[in-house]
Amino acid sequence: LANIVWSKRFDRGDGENGVGILQKQDTLIVGIDLQNALVNYELVLMKLRLTDGAFIMSKKITPDVRGLFNSYVLRDPVQPGYIISTHTIENSSYADMKHTVIRVDEEFNVRKSQLFSFSPVTNDFYTGLAVLPNGSVIGTASSQTNADGYLYRINEDNTGVFIKRFNAPTDRRLYRVAVSGQQLMAVGGAISNGQEDFFVTSFDINGVLGAACNLE
Repeated sequence: LANIVWSKRFDRGDGENGVGILQKQDTLIVGIDLQNALVNYELVLMKLRLTDGAFIMSKKITPDVRGLFNSYVLRDPVQPGYIISTHTIENSSYADMKHTVIRVDEEFNVRKSQLFSFSPVTNDFYTGLAVLPNGSVIGTASSQTNADGYLYRINEDNTGVFIKRFNAPTDRRLYRVAVSGQQLMAVGGAISNGQEDFFVTSFDINGVLGAACNLE
């Protein structure tokens, strides 16, 4: 059995959810959803001490109009800092969700941010994210409203490189992606006759499709 070393609870009186976490040496970097009284979602980045969870610093990122939630945290391989993958919504509405990539320095100051919108715009979940050594971001998205899934790559300067749309006869969704050398591997589900089957496929780093594999 595992023994609890420490635990911390943070409460500011609104809705808070810890979503992303990353260890860097003797600290933890945490991405937090913060729902304020205006029903907008804000992003909070927090740094904690690894040994006991002691608070070190935090910073709140508030968009002008939209809300940010479901914020995953990755290490920036190019320069000191972090890459944040987050959903963007209109206030508290989960319709027509978009993807935002935010790059921050060690003190959580925003270096770059970019909102990405795929066509056709649907209620997409952006659940998969991996980072190449050059700082490019590989992402996957899956729609709730149609059969399409997406694989895409975003450069270090937050410009788009490619987007691949799966428009299969049956639902085909991508949930996670991993990088191995020059290959990308994505995993998800292929839905047929109301049943979802495990689905895995491979690409090269330019998004060219390799062999697909279904479990029979």
